Amino acid sequence: GLGPSFPKGLFVVQDGDNEPDENNFKVVPWETVARSTNPLLMMETGWNPRDENARDLPRAPLPAVPTGPTPQPAAVSPSPWSMAGASVAAAEDDGMVTGDGSVDAGDTIVMVASAPALLRFSDLQVPLDAMLRRAHVTFTASGESDGQVVLTISGAAGGASVTWAPAAWDDGDSGPYQQTPDLSRVIEDMMVQGWEPGDPITLEMTAAGAGHRSAVSFDGSPRAAPTLTLEYTMEG
Repeated sequence: GLGPSFPKGLFVVQDGDNEPDENNFKVVPWETVARSTNPLLMMETGWNPRDENARDLPRAPLPAVPTGPTPQPAAVSPSPWSMAGASVAAAEDDGMVTGDGSVDAGDTIVMVASAPALLRFSDLQVPLDAMLRRAHVTFTASGESDGQVVLTISGAAGGASVTWAPAAWDDGDSGPYQQTPDLSRVIEDMMVQGWEPGDPITLEMTAAGAGHRSAVSFDGSPRAAPTLTLEYTMEG
């Protein structure tokens, strides 16, 4: 653990191209990486790399080449957490909402104060009595997006909401900066309002501030359209 900013540790990479700026390092909270895989990765905060005693521990010798029967793998307890996901599946399922309530489908989803944006994720297969651990939407940036903007994300019918103030985006990026905060509270609120497994999940985003964020829509590229990812368990 590395203090309040990175309580679960961090992951560091050096970019290969950061024009017009110089190359630098990108720092990502480790839990963002650990929770994006299936199975999930370990988050171990008890080891200190600066602890002299830990650093001086002898390394375990390499195992000898087996000469007998092939050893059987050790039993591993499966994680109780399952993953589910859904993507935008049609041009009219993502875009800016017009005055008559229809969706203006185009190459990009523009998140700006002048109009709300809508996202509809089809055929989400999650049991109705599942307990959500985390849910988030990931976008792919379209063009340069900067300026301050605060997004409020909620179900299209209202209910719980989450605010998000994303950092500036670079064209083509689709990583932690293009990933919403945890939306499990918003999704759970929708599930108790008549949602059934396989039904779509519809989210609405309203913006405040002078900036904007633009993301690739289904019409721009189906493979780069927004995706919804959930972690859930059936264990109480």
